[in-house]
Amino acid sequence: KLVETLIKKLGDVKTAYLVGDYARGIDSGLIDIILIGKIDKMELDRIAERRGKDISRKIRPMVVTIKELRSLWVQLNMDHALLIWGAPITKE
Repeated sequence: KLVETLIKKLGDVKTAYLVGDYARGIDSGLIDIILIGKIDKMELDRIAERRGKDISRKIRPMVVTIKELRSLWVQLNMDHALLIWGAPITKE
């Protein structure tokens, strides 16, 4: 329910993925999130900073288009990403 509330504040989020260390089950203190949709980036930064402080972690959001996500697929290690919201995106 918390994720749903946060997503609604951000605008029209189509898809959200957890990538990086947390997607692999490693608590490194850095949470990387990929978002696709029409996002209020100022609100996103505000929420990420506030929630990061609440949980003593650095939340690093990245907003991309589907085309950008596909071009960054290997660099972001999307084959091991965890879908946390919306419809999955395929590599092709």
